[in-house]
Amino acid sequence: RLVGPNCMGIINTLPEIKMNATFVAEEPRNGKMAFCSQSGAIGAAVLNSLRETDIRFSQFISVGNKADVTENDLLEFWEKDKNVSVITYYLESFEAGENFIKYFIDGKITKPVIILKGGRTSSGIKAASSHTGALGSSDKVVDAVLRQFGIIRADDLNDMFNTAKGFEDFPIPEGNRVAVITNAGGPAILTVDTLERNSLTLAELTPETKMKLREIVHPQGSVNNPVDLLPGGTAEQFKQVNEILVQDKNVDAVISVFVEPIMVPAMPVIEGISDIKSSKPIFQVVMPLPEFWDKYRKESKTKRSLFRRPEDPAVVIGNMLKFKNKPANTKHLSPKSEKVAGLQLQKDKFLSQDEVIKISKHYNLPIIETQLFEYDKLKDAKVNFPVVLKAVGEKIIHKSDLKGVVLNIKDKSELIKTADEMTKN
Repeated sequence: RLVGPNCMGIINTLPEIKMNATFVAEEPRNGKMAFCSQSGAIGAAVLNSLRETDIRFSQFISVGNKADVTENDLLEFWEKDKNVSVITYYLESFEAGENFIKYFIDGKITKPVIILKGGRTSSGIKAASSHTGALGSSDKVVDAVLRQFGIIRADDLNDMFNTAKGFEDFPIPEGNRVAVITNAGGPAILTVDTLERNSLTLAELTPETKMKLREIVHPQGSVNNPVDLLPGGTAEQFKQVNEILVQDKNVDAVISVFVEPIMVPAMPVIEGISDIKSSKPIFQVVMPLPEFWDKYRKESKTKRSLFRRPEDPAVVIGNMLKFKNKPANTKHLSPKSEKVAGLQLQKDKFLSQDEVIKISKHYNLPIIETQLFEYDKLKDAKVNFPVVLKAVGEKIIHKSDLKGVVLNIKDKSELIKTADEMTKN
């Protein structure tokens, strides 16, 4: 098989393989995420930033112009690979979109798939076409198809890799009720705003939980959600509060936001929370002093990912729940009979208005109230205005092209006049 051309190459981090066939010297740490990038430059930028982002790969591949190996081949391959638990893509085009989606229609894909699609705007589509020669797809179509099959669409690289880290390092929450703990008000507000934008809610803490929190939280702090420990909150207090929150029956996940003040070092806070054993995920946001990250990489025993922005965990939780609550797989739907609602259906034939109404009613599909009239009987029509007038007929398919749909007709005289004009078209 051929990878490329016009690509960055491939990386496999498995200990028994340890292959880096790219132009980048950086060696990723081994993880469970597979990443395919259509752009070599995006791939190189991601690889060059590994020390800052703590991204871990199982495999990386830059497919370039996709002369042979495409995202479709990788989807099937990575689904079967036990060393991969999360599949991520940066794509500017789909090589064969129907074939890609067919894996999901057939129920063959069980792992989370996260896609960052370049070319969302009209200008972006032109840029992608100029760059790769790819034909752009309507962004609304892409969005609808991905959503229908539970494929997570990331807004940017940060969201994509944070979400991948979420699946790799944390259990998926059972629901959308989130508790927030912080030592600073501003970041917590950003967290809460992002919760709502991602269909998440602030958990309503039980009275028992609040009673326990009052024994720990400073009187000037808050035992409501978000729980505020104030800047003086210690590592021990952070750990105790997180332990209490995950035991609350109304809480599905916890976001712990720590802004490092001079008097409370970040490392003990992070390590203490990481030691908590719980089936509920605790997502840690740390906003530390500049020298923290080098020390963290050298000394920390923490295995789970940390997040750098207060908005990040809410996006991750929202995406994890999209995967958990994805629509049930319907595979290929086909009619049991060519007869539906007493109608004999024929291939390569448009349904008439009357047939559409009968089939819709047969399947209990909601439709607006509709009445059919012959032209010469329209003057006797008893209808409640305003109405929409639509021309129907065996050869009238694209009604708008023939001015065969008119909205907001207010009275009988306007109805007759509009019908007269339609007959002339």
